[in-house]
Amino acid sequence: MITLTVTPEFYYACLWIALYPTFWNVIGRFEYYTRLLSKIFCGPRIAVFILAICIEALNLKRTAAIRATLNSYPKAEWLDNQYAYVVGVCFLTVGTTLVLSSYWRLGFYGTFLGDHFGILMEGGPVTSFPFSVTDNPMYWGGFLNYTGITICSGSPIGFALLIPLLIVYKITICLEEPFTAKLYSEKKEE
Repeated sequence: MITLTVTPEFYYACLWIALYPTFWNVIGRFEYYTRLLSKIFCGPRIAVFILAICIEALNLKRTAAIRATLNSYPKAEWLDNQYAYVVGVCFLTVGTTLVLSSYWRLGFYGTFLGDHFGILMEGGPVTSFPFSVTDNPMYWGGFLNYTGITICSGSPIGFALLIPLLIVYKITICLEEPFTAKLYSEKKEE
C-alpha cells in the first residue's frame, strides 16, 4: 500500500483547478454587466477571441500543474500496467469525444462565452448530441479526460485531484446554467 503525503504541488494543482473556471465566469459576468471588454477590443467578437486565448493559456497551466503533481508521486502497481492504461485511454476517448463534439455544436463563440458578450446562438441552446447525453458535455468530458490521464499516469494522487475538480465543476455548473437560461430568456423577450 502506498502512503501519500500531500505536497505543495498538490495544493498548487488544486489552486489551478479552482482558478480556471472561476476566471472565465468572473470575466464573462463582468463583460455581461459592463460591456467593457467589447469596448476596449472594438467589439464583442475580438473580445471573445482574446478571452479564448486567455482561457486556453490557463487550461495549459492547469494541465501542467496537474501533470507535475501526478509525476511527483510514486506510481501504484495496480495502476501501472497495460490493462489500466487501456481503461485510461477509454476514459480519454469518451471524454475527448464529448469535448470536441460539444465544441463542434457550439462553435467558437458558443464555446468561449460569446453569449455573455451578446453573441447568442440562433435557435437557443443546443440540445443535439452531445447535449442529448449530458447538459454539460465540456465539463463531464473534461472530467473523464482527467480521469483517463490519472489512470494512464499510474499515479493514485490523481484520484485525490479529481475530488476538487468535481466540486469545482459542480459549483460552476450550478452558477452557469441559470445564468445561461437568463441570457436566452432575455433574447426571447426582445
